[in-house]
Amino acid sequence: MKKAFSFSRILFSAFLLIAIIILSSALILEHFIFTQTFGDYLQDQTISEDLDWVSFIETTLAAGNDPTLDLQRAAMMNDLRFTFLDEAGNIVGVIDSSSMGMGHMQRDPQILAERDYLLQTTPFSTIRIGRPKNTVLSLPESRFRNALNQGYFFIGLFSFVLAGSIALWLSRRVSKPIQSLEHYADSITNQNWDEQPPASSSLKEISSLRESLIHLSSRLKAQNQLRQQLTTNMSHELRTPLNVLLNQIEAIHDGILPLTPERSNSLIQEVHRLSRMVSQIEHLNNLEQKIETVFEPVNLATVLHELSEAYRPLFEERKISFEIDSPDSLVFNTQEDTIRQILFNLLENALRYTSDSGRVQVSAKRENQEVQITVQDNGIGIPEEALPHIFDRFYRVDPARAKESGGSGLGLSIVKELLQTLSGTIACESRIHEGTLFTIRLPIEPLH
Repeated sequence: MKKAFSFSRILFSAFLLIAIIILSSALILEHFIFTQTFGDYLQDQTISEDLDWVSFIETTLAAGNDPTLDLQRAAMMNDLRFTFLDEAGNIVGVIDSSSMGMGHMQRDPQILAERDYLLQTTPFSTIRIGRPKNTVLSLPESRFRNALNQGYFFIGLFSFVLAGSIALWLSRRVSKPIQSLEHYADSITNQNWDEQPPASSSLKEISSLRESLIHLSSRLKAQNQLRQQLTTNMSHELRTPLNVLLNQIEAIHDGILPLTPERSNSLIQEVHRLSRMVSQIEHLNNLEQKIETVFEPVNLATVLHELSEAYRPLFEERKISFEIDSPDSLVFNTQEDTIRQILFNLLENALRYTSDSGRVQVSAKRENQEVQITVQDNGIGIPEEALPHIFDRFYRVDPARAKESGGSGLGLSIVKELLQTLSGTIACESRIHEGTLFTIRLPIEPLH
């Protein structure tokens, strides 16, 4: 297992390493440039001094004087060597510190940096001036160079401390909100929904991650509540008919209640109710598996006409006006069986909650690249506070009344799930005692 490192430590190390590399590169480059420039300055200074000696020798010899004593003094004080050459390049004379007769050893020519200069109007052709390679700097120059090196050292040290401080501040600035988000994510994992999200960050990516976690927390909280509600509702919905069946069967078995045709019919109805509920739950689970849907051209007018023929007797039995308003031809790509089941559930809903002598109307039309289907009734309506929940599983506006009408609270959930397989949407508008309007929108060419 690989050893894990904290994000703040990695950031600090990365920032510090980058700062050190940049700082070191800048100092090395500056030192190289200065050394080159300073070396050129020293070389020019040396040549200038040599030319001064050449001018002195020419002037002295032209005046008929002997420059030997001055040259010997300069050689002794500055550790120089003057070599005189004739036109053939032969050495005519040498003046250096050893020529003073003070016991100086003859120096190795290899350790001298020598340059040749031509002499004018003198008995000699060339003067060769040599300087020791390891004693190039004068005292002021040496002090300046040492001071410069010390400056480089203190600048590097200060920059290193400053870079470390900035790296530490940046790493904490970035890692601290991430650690807060990590703590918040742990609270989501532990289903601690009351945990407050961390404060917003000025960093765009961290702020986006924070919003995503908040959204995730809300979704998971809603899903958890829905799961608990679903479990409770399923338990309640299944327990009620089972208890009815169990009590009546035990009463008949014990001879308390006679087995009459009416009682047998009641037991059969409860069994059918249980069977429908289990079938609907299985159907919802199958829809959640998102099996690929095959689309084909369907004439909606034909589907509506067939549903009208099937449902009209049921509406007429309760003297409910049933109308369908649709073009003669409204063809689009969809799945015919799915459309039938959607409309079947909505018509069942309208028939169940519309009073006798009421009105139900189904309309269909094309709007741009969509097909719009509406199912409207003037029934009992839905309270405003219940509208956001009517597509939740097992949700029923009035459980007692729904039980009497045989509703399980799954019909509209199935409608919504089916529409999602067709890339469609559904919306509901309703007023108490005025009726309900369901609006379906389906694309002409759904996304596969």
